[in-house]
Amino acid sequence: MAEEIGFTVDTDTFDTLMREQKTRARNAQKGVVYIADALAEVLPQTDDNDKFNTTSSQAKVVGYILDNNYITDGTLSEGIAAGLIMETTCAYGEMGGQKGDSGVISCGNALFAFDNTIKVGNSIVHFGKSNGDIAVGAEGIVLVNDHRRNDIMKNHTATHILQWALQSVLGDTAHQEGSLVTEDQLRFDFTFAKAMTADQIAQVESIVREQINAGADVTTKIMNIEDAKALGAMALFSEKYGDEVRVVAIGGEGDDISEAFSRELCGGTHVANSADIGTFKILKEESVATGIRRIVAATGRALNENLYAQSAQIHHLTQLLKTTPDLLEALIKSLVDENKKLKASAKKSAAGDLKSVSQTLLDNAITIGDAKIIIGELPEASVDLVRGQLDWLRQKAVSCVTVLGVKGEANKVMLFAAVTDDLIKQGVKAGDIVKQIAPIVSGGGGGKPQMAQAGGKDASKLPEALALAKDIIITKFA
Repeated sequence: MAEEIGFTVDTDTFDTLMREQKTRARNAQKGVVYIADALAEVLPQTDDNDKFNTTSSQAKVVGYILDNNYITDGTLSEGIAAGLIMETTCAYGEMGGQKGDSGVISCGNALFAFDNTIKVGNSIVHFGKSNGDIAVGAEGIVLVNDHRRNDIMKNHTATHILQWALQSVLGDTAHQEGSLVTEDQLRFDFTFAKAMTADQIAQVESIVREQINAGADVTTKIMNIEDAKALGAMALFSEKYGDEVRVVAIGGEGDDISEAFSRELCGGTHVANSADIGTFKILKEESVATGIRRIVAATGRALNENLYAQSAQIHHLTQLLKTTPDLLEALIKSLVDENKKLKASAKKSAAGDLKSVSQTLLDNAITIGDAKIIIGELPEASVDLVRGQLDWLRQKAVSCVTVLGVKGEANKVMLFAAVTDDLIKQGVKAGDIVKQIAPIVSGGGGGKPQMAQAGGKDASKLPEALALAKDIIITKFA
């Protein structure tokens, strides 16, 4: 767009500045978190056991984090971004891949709205702002956004079922490498050497849905880590665990989790029964590193919104193509096949046009001894088609130097040169010719002695570039 109105853009500098701005934005959003990490050892321990049982709790404000300091007296002023710490809380602090809770803390006439909760050391810190002053020591009521919490729990439990389903389809070598659970989606990274097939993805989805529809109970049990390992409870190698661990089991009978199909060491929040998840759909399967795949999926409200959006797109397509949803796939396939035929026909037509022009260039070529000097402009065509004409001319002329120019869109131009082996021995090289004529069209390029090409930005100078090529080649034969 800038070029169209006569301006140029320093894209390298733009990209650098954009990266710096994104970094500043991330730091502005999470800077208070980094400060909290530095204060982890001085922050008090928070009792957060209520996070598994309720979305409301009452406790005193014990302090807050502000400007790289942990403050245990005074008052947090209205509108100041800070990390508020309560004596106890029902809010889940972000850890283990599960996003922290959001909500409000009511302190008298002031409301502290927090958009994230993070576990820092042994402390649970609520990050946000207040619409009034909040004094340390004041009584507060923590109210977690229960709709968001519920969406996160659905995705988290679905992640556990997904891991079990993946191993059922791909084998035990499909180990978890990481996860992220938010209210909008679940993201699961796992070891696998290649992309999953469509059939494998469908099998995994089917297994997960079967367990959701089965209404399997989700139970938790605190137990010795060795006993948990003996039961086959899965754990992340990157995590550190104490002597006692919390095991989340799906499909067990009461406290007996030995028959549960899924057993994982987990400190997150979950639904009480797999049926509470409702729906599940894999949205994407992709590579994130060598031997590491990633699945992105959704459940509940977020999935419904996604499906509604897809339904709207299908409705728009059916109106555009004047068909019905049940006939849409067949119509699109027909259009794709027709497009392939048209492209093939156009390619054949273009090849015919190029052959005609190439024949004219050959007929008008300069002959020096047994060699022909073929120089001229071809109609706009793909690189493959132009190279095909170079090969054709070399076969026809046997001994030749060929330089061709092709104009494209937006004043662009391509230059091609080819030299037969006998003339290369006489010092005529395609790469040398292209390097000398490309600057005339504001371009650059090169290649081997037999074949070379270049691109340029000034198609108006093509005749001048071809004339120079002619002079260079004739000089070689002098």
